[in-house]
Amino acid sequence: MDEQLRDREQVKEWMDGELNTLISTYSRNLNYEVLYEKIRGKIHVESRIDSHQKIVPLKKLLQVAAVLIIVFLFGGLASFLVFRQTLKKEQIKQQYCEVVAPYGARSEVVLPDSSKVWLNAGSKLRYSTDFNVTNRNLSLTGEGFFDVRKNKELPFIVNALDLKITALGTQFNVKAYKDDEVIETTLIEGKVKLESEANAYKFSENIYLLPNQKAVLVKKRSKVEVEYIPDNESDSRKEFEMAASAKLIIQEKIDPIPDIAWKNNKLVFNAKKLSEILIELERKFNVKFQCKSDKIQNYKFTGTLDDETLQQVLDAIKLSAPFDYSIDGNVVTLMVNSERMNEYEKQLQ
Repeated sequence: MDEQLRDREQVKEWMDGELNTLISTYSRNLNYEVLYEKIRGKIHVESRIDSHQKIVPLKKLLQVAAVLIIVFLFGGLASFLVFRQTLKKEQIKQQYCEVVAPYGARSEVVLPDSSKVWLNAGSKLRYSTDFNVTNRNLSLTGEGFFDVRKNKELPFIVNALDLKITALGTQFNVKAYKDDEVIETTLIEGKVKLESEANAYKFSENIYLLPNQKAVLVKKRSKVEVEYIPDNESDSRKEFEMAASAKLIIQEKIDPIPDIAWKNNKLVFNAKKLSEILIELERKFNVKFQCKSDKIQNYKFTGTLDDETLQQVLDAIKLSAPFDYSIDGNVVTLMVNSERMNEYEKQLQ
């Protein structure tokens, strides 16, 4: 036996032939000297334990050793690959991309599927790194305008707080600020489906929007009522703001320009209350408003302002309302102009 084992070159040559067919990629990394000593030591120990036991032929013993080595090698490799694949999946699940438009700014982003999104001030868009691979799901907080590329296999889904908007290829605007009482969806072209993401909101039917329709979901915790109303109905906004229960109002044949003008850095008001205008101005210019009178906040305004400064906006609004303002840092204070108040109220009568 020792005479056979001394021929280390013969052992090495045989092992190359046996192992190359199965682990050719690993054979160059094997230390044949170390392997030889281990096999030789194992045989020596076995012969001492039972000197009368028939000695196993060298070639057969080496074959067994080679098989064991291969099993360990491939077993370890398989375990490593499974672990790495599992780890990779977990890492993908935990990785997200976020686009933020802070107060006082707007952002524009091109998504991996070539869809475009414009974010209004104070908004955040979030999507996973496997977007356009396994899904096209996004989360929106704030306001965004979406120009979606078609992909029938992967529907485009926007989760806006408690509302889920699904589109295959379309243009629409979503306004879903946490502090607002409503979530608004305005469809420009294409078709979208509305669903509820909250258990408190249960639609009794599938809700679809057509071009120039607008859906307003009042965020109240009770059963949803669906109501279709023409856009020219008087003071419809006041109706849904004062709704006692959750309500989804579909406004038909609307003019979408006021809802999407912000994308082009414009402000378009159509009989809009000053209290609502001030909220938009806070986000657009990153300021805080203080009103000395609640009365002036109920005044309504109509007009278009194109890329104006804060002072220019306030001066334009002040022309049709009896108030003055002062700016101290990022705080804007509005107060009643008593001299003009009486004249203004006479004109309203």
